[in-house]
Amino acid sequence: ATLEVGAAARGLRAVLAVRGGLDVPEVFGSRATDLRTGFGGLEGRALRRGDRLGWLPRPEASPPGAFLSPGLRTPTGPNLTLRVLSTPEATPALLAALTGGWFSVGPQADRMGVRLTGEVPVTHDPARVSLPNVPGAVQLPPDGRPILLLPDAGTHGGYPTPLVVAAVDRPVLGQLRPG
Repeated sequence: ATLEVGAAARGLRAVLAVRGGLDVPEVFGSRATDLRTGFGGLEGRALRRGDRLGWLPRPEASPPGAFLSPGLRTPTGPNLTLRVLSTPEATPALLAALTGGWFSVGPQADRMGVRLTGEVPVTHDPARVSLPNVPGAVQLPPDGRPILLLPDAGTHGGYPTPLVVAAVDRPVLGQLRPG
């Protein structure tokens, strides 16, 4: 069969589930592709027109019937409100600047993070110690343009992180598209 996938009208990503899984080499226990490092999936690259993928044999046990409840769909915008938690690095001024208005996703956006438009006043401390990062953290680099960290973000960083997106809203982060 041929599967044709067009551009998403809203959001950024779609998921295709294949019972048994795609027949591509397993790397580090996964069949996913990491485009940044060029491994996994089909030759470590993005799929192109004409690529052919096979699938693995279906498991013998039949999975229970399932459906996607409309209430479980991830919101895709165009305008989203994210619930956040403050960290010990949050000050009243930073909280007001980060939660008092709207930000847009800038052109710098991938699975590591999205750079937001607008600037937040931040002081830069070159002696700041590097601390662990978590998906959903809002980093403030010296230029004051916030970065929302996504699942492929580095494990540590030296920028202040005054906010973290609440776990309930983290699935939305993967659907943020530039603009």
